[in-house]
Formats: sequence, structure tokens, C-alpha cells
Amino acid sequence: MKVTPKLTEDLKKPFKLEGIQRIDETPVHKAVREAFVNQIIHADYLSNAGTLKVIKRSNEFEFTNPGILKLPIEDIYRGGNSKSRNPRMQTMLRMVGFGDNAGSGFLAILATWKNAGWMEPMLKEDTRLNQVTLILKMVPESQEIQGDYLFEGTQSAEKSAESAEKSADKTAELKEKLSERPLWLAHVVSVGLRPEF
Repeated sequence: MKVTPKLTEDLKKPFKLEGIQRIDETPVHKAVREAFVNQIIHADYLSNAGTLKVIKRSNEFEFTNPGILKLPIEDIYRGGNSKSRNPRMQTMLRMVGFGDNAGSGFLAILATWKNAGWMEPMLKEDTRLNQVTLILKMVPESQEIQGDYLFEGTQSAEKSAESAEKSADKTAELKEKLSERPLWLAHVVSVGLRPEF
């Protein structure tokens, strides 16, 4: 498959040897490949709901395929069960080394993301558009998404103090940069006098 190397080319590859052979594939690489394989084997190719779609962002992967889920989402998150829409394709891909045993692939993705400390993968079913989307965010679990911005869930007192100190330093620098006249003008205005020019 030529797609998976393109999907994973930007992922970090720590130097690791197994015997004398370098191992360039991490659990994250395997999880992204598994998500892609799942997209292929669970797609409904007979519906008019669109095509397979993969969106790769700097900190996220989004896999969308036509068709609805054949199992409830809760069962998929629990694992152990699989109802492939294309079992022959699943067998063929497994025979050439792509895809885990039936019912274990999604659990492997969940475990990899949890071990990395990232937000739990989100599986969404849209029955109106007849499609399923899997979103894999490589964002720390302690951060929450609000719109397009990331906000820290908690901020330590040390970080707060450091931030306040930086802000005070910037204010002092700004005051030094101002000339005497604007300072005098600001003082006159603050005490309520009308400056005469």
C-alpha cells in the first residue's frame, strides 16, 4: 500500500534496533495503518454516500468511509466483536500483513493513543450522510478543544507565576520605550487636565 507511508512519513521514528536491524515502525505507525485498513474493510462501496476520505493534519488524522456501523459504537469501543462489511477484502489484507485479527484493531488503536497520553480516538456515525468518521488527535489528553483553539485543562502555579513575571517585564520594557512627552500627556489626561498645545 502506497498510502500508509505517506500518512506516517511525518511521525516521529525513534532509533531502535532489533538485533542488527533498525525498526522504523512505532505503535503509532501501526495504529494509523490499522485505522486506514479498517476504513477500507468497513466501507459500503455500493452506496452513493461518497468515497473513502483521509485528512491528515499536523496533529490529527481523520478517516471517513461511506456506510453506517454494523455494531453499536459502545460494542466497538469494548472490542472483541467485528462485523466486517467486506470479509473477503479483510482476509486478503490480513494475508499480506495489513490489519489485526477481527475485532482487535480498534482496541489496538485505543491502547496506542492512551499509552501516548493523547485524547481518546473519536468514532462518529452520521446516519444522515450515511458515513462513519474516525478522528485520531495527537493532542495531550489534558488539553480540551474549544473551536479551533487548544486550552490547557490545568495550569500549575509555577506556570502562572512565570507568565505574570513575563507580562510585568514586557510592561516595563514598553514604558521605557515611550518618550517623555507621551508619558507627560498620559499623566495630564489621567488627572483630568486639558493639555494645551
